[in-house]
Amino acid sequence: HGAPADHGMQSIEIEGLTWVNSSRDGDRVAVGTIEGVVVYDGRSGSLLGRIDGSDRRGAYITVAGQLFVGTNGGELTLHDLDTLEPVRAFPGSRGFIREVESTTDGSTIAVLGGDRVVNLYDVGTGVQLGSPLTIPDDEINEMAFSLDGDTLAYGGGIDRPLRIIDLDTDHWAAAACRLAGRNLTEEEWATNVGDLAPYRSPCPALPAGTSSRGGTP
Repeated sequence: HGAPADHGMQSIEIEGLTWVNSSRDGDRVAVGTIEGVVVYDGRSGSLLGRIDGSDRRGAYITVAGQLFVGTNGGELTLHDLDTLEPVRAFPGSRGFIREVESTTDGSTIAVLGGDRVVNLYDVGTGVQLGSPLTIPDDEINEMAFSLDGDTLAYGGGIDRPLRIIDLDTDHWAAAACRLAGRNLTEEEWATNVGDLAPYRSPCPALPAGTSSRGGTP
């Protein structure tokens, strides 16, 4: 029947390949190499730019079209996908980064390291969200966001339940209110919610919280 049609398939010659990732629409392909990260046009295969550095071998394009570059030591940097200029640095993980996932709006990322630890970061500020999440050795070293970005699933296995955490800050604040039996004080909001949202009374049906400085916030 003859050779199958290639349907416009592109071929890109890569030397020293270490990692490859593409944008959701296929317009961009980011490649990690032993000399740095190289970005190509996914339609034409043409070279668009380079981010040099022999320690920069991880390239991750999120569903929101963000380019993150990781080093062998676990440092992570957000780059503009068009200009390739650095935007913001993140602590990343200990050791080479295995995976970077984002919410659909790009506001939050989850970073999974080879050390089996998941860290969450607010992209706009670079602030780490909550405590690190460790995946036990007998569970799958994987993670995934829900489509709405409100939950993160990670770990699990044949005989192990999948771990799912709620990332909705309104839910966090409401749960804290229920535990306290009242609204959160400004100090408690800073501890539980931090810079993710400005202070407000998240549970209007409950009494106002009392600040340790005296009075109500």
